[in-house]
Amino acid sequence: MSKLLKLSILVGLLLLAGRAGAQNLTFSTNLLDWANFGTINGDATISLGRRWSMGVNGEYNPWTFKFSNGEKWIYNRHRTFGVYGEWWPWYVNAGWAVQFGAQYKEYAEGGFPFFKHDYGERFGRIPLVEEGDAVGGGVAVKYSRLLSRNWSLEFSAGAWAGWKWYTRYRCPNCGRRLEQGQGFFVAPYSVAVKMVFVIPLGEGARHERETPQVPYRLTW
Repeated sequence: MSKLLKLSILVGLLLLAGRAGAQNLTFSTNLLDWANFGTINGDATISLGRRWSMGVNGEYNPWTFKFSNGEKWIYNRHRTFGVYGEWWPWYVNAGWAVQFGAQYKEYAEGGFPFFKHDYGERFGRIPLVEEGDAVGGGVAVKYSRLLSRNWSLEFSAGAWAGWKWYTRYRCPNCGRRLEQGQGFFVAPYSVAVKMVFVIPLGEGARHERETPQVPYRLTW
């Protein structure tokens, strides 16, 4: 995906949010992704009213880690781009929410001894080394804890499913191809502990961030 396309998506979200009377603009990063072999990541979201928001996210990991004088390689390289919506029963960026979205991932992963694939009599069970492309949709549940007017801490977890096109190899650094194929997959989605920076848009948004709210069950 080109930089121009990603910029166009973000500009489109900003324009749509402006027309819908947006309350908050947020930027966040997932601490768990940084712990996942240094995956660079970020999200940007716009609220579209009291209970709805939408956003874009991206991840990038180009790293390969080599051990034993370069004989053993471990990597979880990938590029991921996604768009999603969020429904907040209370109001945006506070309390519980349901996230649903679509995602594309280009990946190459291998060298992990605890992820193995059975190739039968030919090779037996050996560590999985796979690269490919995946596209699909996912659902997650999240909880956002307000820390201050401009900072929040978010927790989320979910699953996504879709279709992938893959190539598998004998080892992480030999390039010996074992098989190619495509098929259905299910994987974790939006498993995150995020630090969120919130920019209130307009006086009404600032007032809502600063004023305690009644439980959402009293506001239907």
